[in-house]
Amino acid sequence: MRVFRRINPGEAGWENAIKKSREGLKRKLTKKLECLMAGERDADTLEKIIDTRINLNMEIDKDEMYWEQRARANWLRLGDKNLAFFHNFASVCRRINTINRRESDNGQEISGAGEIR
Repeated sequence: MRVFRRINPGEAGWENAIKKSREGLKRKLTKKLECLMAGERDADTLEKIIDTRINLNMEIDKDEMYWEQRARANWLRLGDKNLAFFHNFASVCRRINTINRRESDNGQEISGAGEIR
């Protein structure tokens, strides 16, 4: 990590500036939406409300995606400490999705792997 900081010392400031910009945009859109909701409702205002909500939702989605990617990067970098949980989860999903038996056209129950096909 130290080597990276020596190579690019301005990155922390750049990342903070982008984060502040995003937060400022979300705050601005939220304030605009509150003002539009408090005002008189006509066709033009409703159109602006819808547009503002769409933009705000897009910014929120971008923020969630950022944090999801960051969490994934940390998980990959640090390694998964909960491997047993994920293994059990995948095993349960496979068990749930496996067909163990089926009923044939004449009403008989078929349970062998070779017979099910």
